[in-house]
Amino acid sequence: MDPFSDELKCHDISDIQGTGGYVEVPVEKEGASEPRHAFGKCINFASMTEKDLKNLGISGGSLSFYPEAIHELLSTKNRSIKNELTSLHIQIKDIYHYINLQFQGEKIIDAILLSVAKTAAKRHGGSNRTRLWHCSANGSGCDAVILPKITLPISGAGVLICNPKSSYTALLSGDIEVVAQLDTEYQSMLLKSYGCLAAVLTLTSQIFFVVHAMDGNLWYHMPKAVGQALVLIEFLKKDIVHFCVTNGHTWRFAILTKDVEGEYSYYESCLYHIQENWPTVKDSQSLHSVQEIVELALQWLAPTKISSPQGLYHLHKGLLPLYNS
Repeated sequence: MDPFSDELKCHDISDIQGTGGYVEVPVEKEGASEPRHAFGKCINFASMTEKDLKNLGISGGSLSFYPEAIHELLSTKNRSIKNELTSLHIQIKDIYHYINLQFQGEKIIDAILLSVAKTAAKRHGGSNRTRLWHCSANGSGCDAVILPKITLPISGAGVLICNPKSSYTALLSGDIEVVAQLDTEYQSMLLKSYGCLAAVLTLTSQIFFVVHAMDGNLWYHMPKAVGQALVLIEFLKKDIVHFCVTNGHTWRFAILTKDVEGEYSYYESCLYHIQENWPTVKDSQSLHSVQEIVELALQWLAPTKISSPQGLYHLHKGLLPLYNS
């Protein structure tokens, strides 16, 4: 059988050379116009398209947060967390006031992720000393870690993703920015993890990742984000992965799920905007918009119990949100 035929059957991960679904030995097809391996097309996250998602049989849908749940999240009475949000809001206002428009988005993303990590540690008994690249923690509880660049897979050509219905396969790889929560007992291990930061992911209790859409087009970056989610869901052996796509000013929250049949689906929310530089917006409204984004990101990293029996959100398969809303 032609190894590049669309009729190539899905292989069990254990049948593939390497472990965890990684293919290590390239087999290039003579005259091929794109990178190929014996187990499928090689795709870097940065070049993922809607066509690739369709070929892999990945369906989309919308994710809607319940207003009651949002209201509950925004009603925190924790003074320490309120102070953190106020400090973040001031920092974002300074970014808009002092930094050139071209670079504002990246600075806002960094500020929000750092605030999310610090707040998660406060809520879960960590050290509150989160740093970029590693945690520094003493005592018990949970801390958060921000890993701005992790290359996956750790070894090999890529992580094998298969469409269970058509047997179409692809090997995915690339860089991911991750925010993760983990037990503080792993401090010493983390401090020695500069050589292989991806190994840290196997120690995490909760994780989400962020895709930077610095050209402002969040829709264009969604296939790239779903590609990253596919690799994480297989690498971590999970059935759900949380992520965000943002340009700093506007945020979209999303999840990828894998069902018992091996089929993948992703769901994305409407847009959430930081309203700091909007005309006629009051300071309290601007703070509210920042808090809303932080609280939703916190639910992706360190979920808290929602009192409403409905939970935090509901999913609509096949119904995508409007991209101007």
